[in-house]
Amino acid sequence: MLDDRPRRIVVGLAALAAIVAGISMPAAAHAAAATGAVHGIVTGAHGEPIHGWVTVRSRDFPDSEVGSAILGSDGSFAVTGLVPSVYAISVRPDDASSPNGTYPGQYLGGVKDLASSRTVTVAAGSNVDQDVRLVAGVHLVGTLSADPSAHGVSPADATVRSFNPSSSSPAATWDVGAGGSVTVTGTTYRSAPFLAGHADSATFSAYPEWLPTSVSYPASAPGSDVFADVHFSAAGWISGTITKDVDTPGFPDVYIYAVGGWAGDPRNTSGSPDASGHFAIGGLTPGAYTVEFPASPSVDTYTSFWPNAQHLSGAQPVTVTPGTSTEITAELHVGARLDGSVSIIGWDGSHRPVATSVEIYSRNDDGSLSDPIGWGVGDYTGSWHASTLLAPGDYVERFTPVSAGAGTFPPQFLGGLTASEATTVHASLGTTTTELVLKPAVFSSTRLGGADRYATAAAVADAVIPAGQHPAVVYLASGENFADSLSAGPAAAFDHTVVLTTRAATLPASTAAELARLHPSEVRIVGGLGAISAFVAARAGALTHAKVTRIAGADRYETSRKLAQAVFPLDASASALLATGRDYPDALAAGGVAAVTQEPVILIDGRAAIVDAATRRLLAALSPGAIQLVGGTGAISAGIEASFNGYAVRYAGADRYATATALNDAHSSSFDPQTRATVVSGATFADATVVAPLALARHTPIELSAPTCIPVVTMSSIIATDGLALTLVGGPGALNADVAKAHACSGPYQTGIYDPTSP
Repeated sequence: MLDDRPRRIVVGLAALAAIVAGISMPAAAHAAAATGAVHGIVTGAHGEPIHGWVTVRSRDFPDSEVGSAILGSDGSFAVTGLVPSVYAISVRPDDASSPNGTYPGQYLGGVKDLASSRTVTVAAGSNVDQDVRLVAGVHLVGTLSADPSAHGVSPADATVRSFNPSSSSPAATWDVGAGGSVTVTGTTYRSAPFLAGHADSATFSAYPEWLPTSVSYPASAPGSDVFADVHFSAAGWISGTITKDVDTPGFPDVYIYAVGGWAGDPRNTSGSPDASGHFAIGGLTPGAYTVEFPASPSVDTYTSFWPNAQHLSGAQPVTVTPGTSTEITAELHVGARLDGSVSIIGWDGSHRPVATSVEIYSRNDDGSLSDPIGWGVGDYTGSWHASTLLAPGDYVERFTPVSAGAGTFPPQFLGGLTASEATTVHASLGTTTTELVLKPAVFSSTRLGGADRYATAAAVADAVIPAGQHPAVVYLASGENFADSLSAGPAAAFDHTVVLTTRAATLPASTAAELARLHPSEVRIVGGLGAISAFVAARAGALTHAKVTRIAGADRYETSRKLAQAVFPLDASASALLATGRDYPDALAAGGVAAVTQEPVILIDGRAAIVDAATRRLLAALSPGAIQLVGGTGAISAGIEASFNGYAVRYAGADRYATATALNDAHSSSFDPQTRATVVSGATFADATVVAPLALARHTPIELSAPTCIPVVTMSSIIATDGLALTLVGGPGALNADVAKAHACSGPYQTGIYDPTSP
C-alpha cells in the first residue's frame, strides 16, 4: 500500500536554474538586444592552440549548461545567445591537444570544479572577450602492488586505467613497467580511481582481476611529479557450466545481482557463456550474489535462478571471496509457451478483435498472485503471444485492452474481472492457447451535491471534514466568477482544509450553515472586494467568531501568485503547475493533481509571448524542481514554454477532457490504488473549484465529464485505474442521470454496455 505522504514529480534543480538565471527564449525580434555573447582563444601553457570543446554554465547551477562550441583550429570560440547573467567557462581538450592527459578538463583559472572557477559577466547586447590559458596536470608516479588474483596474474602484467571521478570514460591507459612501476600524467584531481586488468586480451581483458581503488595526493605545481603507491585488492569470480535438456544452439546470458542491492547497483553485472556453456565473470566485490539465467526464446529455456528456481524467492545466494573463483553448475529446462486471442462484443453483437497487453502470474501457497513472471503483447488481430517461456505448470493471465475503442473495457483476468474469479491455465510443453471475450465494465455511483453550487460546496466540505472536527482555516471563494477561485482548491488542500463558495453581495444559507459547523479559527477570503464584498466578509466573521483575512491582487494573476506565495513554503516545492487564467478548464484539470502532490496551481496569461517577470520571480522563490504546463499551445503559448529553456513539461490533449486525462495519467503514481473515481463537470467551473480537498482526502484523481455523458477518453482513464465506483460532485443539472449510469459519449463499442450496480 502506498503511504499517505505527497508523491511528487522531480525533474531536477535545472528548472530552478533556468528561472533564477533568467534563461528564456524571447521573441526573435528582441533576441539580439536581450542577449550577449562570450568569445576568446584557448591556449596551452606554452601558448599553443588547443582543440576540443568549450562549455558555458550558470555559475550557481552546475546542471544548467546554456551554451557550447567546438574550438577552432587556432583555439578560438564564440558562444552566443546568453541572457544577462554570471557564467563559468570550462574547456575539455581533445586527445591531440592533450597527449597523455597533459591538460585535463578544467574551468577558467585552471580549477577542477565550478565553485572555484573564475566567472564572466554578460550584459544585454555585450560581447565579452575572454581568453583561456590551460594549466597542465601533475604526474603521478609510484609503484603498483596487488593481492594474489584468482588466476595468478602478476601486477607487472597488468594495465592501469585512470578515471576522473566525474566520468565513466577512462582518461588514459598505461602498461605497468618493471617492478610494478607506473607513471600517470595529466590529472588535477586529488583522488583518482584506478582499475587493474590482465594485459592478455584473449583471456581476461573483459574482467579485471582486482577491484577499483583510489589514491590521494596533495595539490602540486602544474607539470610536477607526485609520488604515490597504489595497491589493489583482489576481486572474486563466479564461473561454471550450463547444461540444458533441449537440443538448440547457444545458451542464455548470465546475470549476477548483489544480494541486498538495488537496480543500479554497480556490483551488478552480466556475461555470456561460450559455445560449450562455460562462463566466467570477474571483478566482483566479495559478498553474496544471486545468479539468474533468463528465459531465452532462441534457446527454448525458461528463466531459472540458481540453483534451480523459477522465482527469485527460491534463489540461493552464491558467496564470492577475494582472489578466488566460485564454481557453480546450472541445468536449464525447455519452457512452455502461452498464446491466445482476445475479442469484444460490439454494439451490433458481433465479436471484434482487440489488442491487449498480457501479464502472467502464478499463485502463491495462500492463493494470492505472485509478481508477474511473464508478459505478452497482442496485435490488431486480437492474437497475442507470451514473450517469456515458462516452466510447465499452472498460471493466471491478466489482460489490459490497448486498442482504440476498447478502452472502456476494464483490465481483467481470464475467467473474471478479479483475481478470485480467474481461471487457471495449465501450460504444458509446447504451446497452450486461450481465448477470451472481454467483459464490459460494471459501475456504481453516488452523488455529492446540493440544490445549487453553494450547497454542493458545503456537501463536499462535509465529506472531507467529519462532524466534531474544526479546521484552523477555511477558504472562501467566489461561486460567481472563476478568476480568483481556480487556485484556491490546491491551496486549501495544502492546508488540509476546504473551500466554500459565496455570492459577491450575500452569503448563501448553505455556506453560512457550513461555516458555523466547521467553526474555523480563520476564514481566508480569496479575491478582492469585487469578488467578495466587505459585507460577506463581516458576515463570515460574525458566524464563526474567526479572524477574517483576504488574499487579493490587482487581477486574477496577481491573486494567484499571492496565494501561492502565502500558502506554499519557499524553496520546498517539488513542482508547480501553470494554467491559463483566461479560461477555467485546464486549471480545473490541474486542481486534483496539485492537491494530491501538495503543489500550487499558478495562473498566467497564456496568450503572452513569454512568461512574465512576476511569475518568474515567484517560481524562483518557490524553487520548484519541475514546471508543468497544463493545456495545449492554444491555452499556453509556445513562447511561454520556450521561456523555460526546455525545463517545462506540457500536458495537453485534443480537448479539456483529454488534457485532464493526460495530466492524471502522467501522475498515476501519486494516487493510491482505487476502486472509485471522483467525477466533476468540465463544462462549468463552480463544482470543480471546491473538489481539490476531496481529491487529497481520497488520494484520487479528479475526472472531468460532460454534463450528459462521460467522454470516451475520460471513461478509458477511469477504467484503466479500476475506478468503477463513481462519486459525482454536483447536482443533476451539472451531471445528469446518464452520467450517474456511466453512459459514455458516442464512440465505437461504448453504447449501452454500462449498468450501475446501485441506483
